[in-house]
Amino acid sequence: MRYALIALTILSACSPVVIQYPSVCVDDDKECQRNLNAQTLSYIGQHKAATQLLCMDLELNDLLGDDCAL
Repeated sequence: MRYALIALTILSACSPVVIQYPSVCVDDDKECQRNLNAQTLSYIGQHKAATQLLCMDLELNDLLGDDCAL
């Protein structure tokens, strides 16, 4: 039983399966990171800060309109 557990551990560690987490941005995607930061701010109750972060993008600023006014 002991050897089976060791073999299973070794096989699991060498698995070619790549695990991707949906909450991680790839290739230094600045828009993705901005959106995740805004989402995190919103989750912790900082809704105005999240909105202001999104308003830094000119296209989103136009879309959000009055919400971007200080």
